[in-house]
Amino acid sequence: MPDGEIRNLLDTDFRMEYEGGIRQALAWVEADKNGLEACPVCEGRCPEGAFILITDTHILYPCWVCNQLVEKKTTENEGEMDMNKIVRMNIEKSLKGD
Repeated sequence: MPDGEIRNLLDTDFRMEYEGGIRQALAWVEADKNGLEACPVCEGRCPEGAFILITDTHILYPCWVCNQLVEKKTTENEGEMDMNKIVRMNIEKSLKGD
């Protein structure tokens, strides 16, 4: 956290600024239990506890292997879909390199 305190991300009110607006985390899911077995960038295996963050505009995967932030901006059509479908669809696209 910016103040140096270590916190459980699942218990933290997480907000970020993006394109002039404040975005709220909508969901945190465990990467390996939701279909992401390896990082789309470095192909390193997702360690236990790795997560995917879903906001109203992005799906983010901070890779602990290569220290890269993998992000995909969601589309309006995806916003109307079930959140589980969004996660799985984007993981599959990322793994295929779309």
